[in-house]
Amino acid sequence: MADQCEFQAALLKKLELLEKILINTATQSRFVRRREMTGLRRLLRERAALLNELAALNHDLRGNNDREMPDEFKPVIRVIEVKQGEILALSDQAMQDAVNEHKRIMAELNNVRMMRRLKNGYDQPAGGIARVSRLNLKG
Repeated sequence: MADQCEFQAALLKKLELLEKILINTATQSRFVRRREMTGLRRLLRERAALLNELAALNHDLRGNNDREMPDEFKPVIRVIEVKQGEILALSDQAMQDAVNEHKRIMAELNNVRMMRRLKNGYDQPAGGIARVSRLNLKG
C-alpha cells in the first residue's frame, strides 16, 4: 500500500513538473519575440533544472514499474501524456519563433552593414585620387 502511495505521489510530482515546464515554454516565446536575451537565458537555465528533475523522477518511476499498474493510475498517466504532447507542441513553436527571429535579426544586421558601407563609401575620398594629386605636387 505504501508503494502505491509513493507511486501516486511520484506521478503527481511529475504532473506538477510538467505544468512548470509548460509555463516556462510558453514564456520563452514571449521573450524571443521581445528579444530579451537575459530573461531567456534565465528561463533556459530554469528549464534545464526542471528537465533534470523530471529525468530523475522518470528514472525512479521506471524502477517502480516492474509490476502491473493499477487502473486507478491510468487517468493520471493519460493527463501526463496530454501535458507532454502540449509541451512538445509549444517547444516546437518556441523553436520556430526563435528561428524566425534569428532570421529577422540577421536581415536587420545585413541592412545596417550595407548602409554603413554605403555611407562610408560616400564619406571617405578615394585613396587613388589622393596619391595621384600628391605625385603631381612633387613632380
